[in-house]
Amino acid sequence: MRSRSMAIYATVALVSLIVYVIAAFSQGNTPEGSQQWITFSFMGLALAAVASAIIGTLVIARGRKRAQAAESNTESK
Repeated sequence: MRSRSMAIYATVALVSLIVYVIAAFSQGNTPEGSQQWITFSFMGLALAAVASAIIGTLVIARGRKRAQAAESNTESK
C-alpha cells in the first residue's frame, strides 16, 4: 500500500476518534469506572477502524478514478 493511501486511512481514523471523543464529552457522557473507560476506548477504536475503512476506500477509489480519467484524457490528445 502506498504511503499516500496509508496517510488517508490514518487521517480519517484520527479525525473520527477526535469527533467521537468531542461528541461524547459534549453530551456529558463521561465514563466513570474502569469498565466504562475500557468500553468507551474500544468503541472509539472500532468506530475509527470502520470510518477509516469506509471513507478511506471511497477517497482512494475516487482518486484512482480521477487519475485514470486524466490519463485517458491526456492519451486522447
